[in-house]
Amino acid sequence: ETLNLPEANSDWEQRTGGYGQSDYDYVEVAKMRAWEGTEFLARLIFGPGKLVQDWLQGLRYIGPLRARPPRKGIPSDELSDWSEGVAAWKALEDEDSATELIDEVSQWLAGKDRLNSGYELERKHLAQVDADAFRNAFEGDLDPAQLLDLFKEAPKSTEIKLVEMRSGLRLDPSDVGVGISQVLPVVVAALEPSAALVAIEQPELHIHPAVQVGLGDLFIKGAKEHGINFLAETHSEHLILRLLRRIRETTENEVPPGAIGIEPTDVAVIYVQSTESGVELVPLPIDATGEFTTRWPKGFFDERAEELF
Repeated sequence: ETLNLPEANSDWEQRTGGYGQSDYDYVEVAKMRAWEGTEFLARLIFGPGKLVQDWLQGLRYIGPLRARPPRKGIPSDELSDWSEGVAAWKALEDEDSATELIDEVSQWLAGKDRLNSGYELERKHLAQVDADAFRNAFEGDLDPAQLLDLFKEAPKSTEIKLVEMRSGLRLDPSDVGVGISQVLPVVVAALEPSAALVAIEQPELHIHPAVQVGLGDLFIKGAKEHGINFLAETHSEHLILRLLRRIRETTENEVPPGAIGIEPTDVAVIYVQSTESGVELVPLPIDATGEFTTRWPKGFFDERAEELF
């Protein structure tokens, strides 16, 4: 509304452009209320979008074909892509990475009740010291302080090796089967807790069925202990069977030592199928006994029954 205010006849009115003090206070309050209203509307409109944006910034996507690092390693500025899995190797090489992450990934790769891949991880930090300078140090030409300075100034690198448990051979990641390069990024992503959502295409690719069932427990651990949400596109019957088994064991109070139980509400299985009208998403509810309460659409479990009987 238009305010009919008296002319300025005091120092206060002159300072406030002709308003009386009470009128000036009224205008300031009106401005404040208008600003608060605008701020509220902004939060109402943009707040949810900002929350979604912040959440998506924690998204980690791993594609269906994970790359193997070359024999002599990859420059650190090229190890930033989770979609091809190479960022997982950087996470392991990073000097700031906790030793616990290396140990935990190694245990999951090697453990008989986990993935049982037959390999352990080994990480070493290396310093490239000039051979002549090192020889002089042993011959007494350098004192211990100078030798320490020599190591401090030497170029540093980190080496990740895969140790074959049966023979003890230490191998470069490029020298082992492709299955390890496919599964290791999945393991690191599930155990490194900085992501809010890990989206993975075909985590079972190129790995043995016995390893595929272990992925179920890996995802359960990441979800229950690290608060990670997993969105997995999979064709692995073995992975799903492990999730159903853990639900059944939880209901019957028979979860094996070292495993983690889950409830039916912890898992959502969505079957994606093509129809004449387009793509259809079919939810498949699971009961407390670890069974689907509706018939599985064509594929997967049906083929097993046909081959057996």
